Amino acid sequence: MHAEEDEDVPKENTAKYASALQERQKGTVEWSYIAGADHTFSSYRFEKELFETSLIWMQQKATIQI
Repeated sequence: MHAEEDEDVPKENTAKYASALQERQKGTVEWSYIAGADHTFSSYRFEKELFETSLIWMQQKATIQI
């Protein structure tokens, strides 16, 4: 998860990091951007999307559903 308008860590770094991780033998890489969000997800809308998206991802990956 990355803020699309992050001025501290450019979103292009996420793609580079994901590309490097995809070179591994094991595991998968998933990422997404939160449109309009800044580095600290400084609005309720950005935080809400961050938390909801993260929870959905964790529930999909968990062996026990919450």
